[in-house]
Amino acid sequence: QDPGFVELIEGSHLSSTLSLNKGIRFVGKAAVPNLKSSVSFKGNHSLLTRKLSAQVMLENVHMARTLALVQGADSFVHFSDGVISSADLGVTYDKASLQINGALTAAQTDMTVGKTKRVTGAIQVSGLLMTWRGDKWDAQGKVQIPSAQLSAVSGKILTGDITADLNLLTISGKNFSSQGNVSITNARLVVSENKYLCGDVTAVNASLAMQNDAIRLLGDLDIKG
Repeated sequence: QDPGFVELIEGSHLSSTLSLNKGIRFVGKAAVPNLKSSVSFKGNHSLLTRKLSAQVMLENVHMARTLALVQGADSFVHFSDGVISSADLGVTYDKASLQINGALTAAQTDMTVGKTKRVTGAIQVSGLLMTWRGDKWDAQGKVQIPSAQLSAVSGKILTGDITADLNLLTISGKNFSSQGNVSITNARLVVSENKYLCGDVTAVNASLAMQNDAIRLLGDLDIKG
């Protein structure tokens, strides 16, 4: 964790009502003025089933600074930078399972996957449905990363406008897999200093898996350029 992570939270407010039939209903909000960040939420916690459900709105939330409070240094996905410009999320926690659905946009995203792959760019996610249980994350939705850059420690760099319709994305421990349709327009793959490929790439019913830093890609691939 960053020892310098100290922020002044202002305008915080929390109110709740207790009902023996419906549980605890709550509404709250808070802001960090110097970062122009804000969060607001409302929801219900059932005393009978222990189920918690809420609607959460985020604006200008700095991912790296916030996730540093809960993520370990060896996390499979690590954020070095990025700001959630806006997010409208439904959150449910029930029987040790967390589910998140909704949409979000994030700017200045800089994340490392498996310590060897880096992704940078603005990210837009719609139709998000994500479930977390134990060390396993499952997600689906549409992801758009215009002017994306993917790089590896080997020196290979891929740039382009990425659109992915993900039927399923799974992160479990240090393993990663995804299935869906992916298109990359204005793609440019730099293999070495003087070797590169350009064009538009489409992958239908693509399957991508990374296990122990080995990558396997299957699917119908079409390259035009």
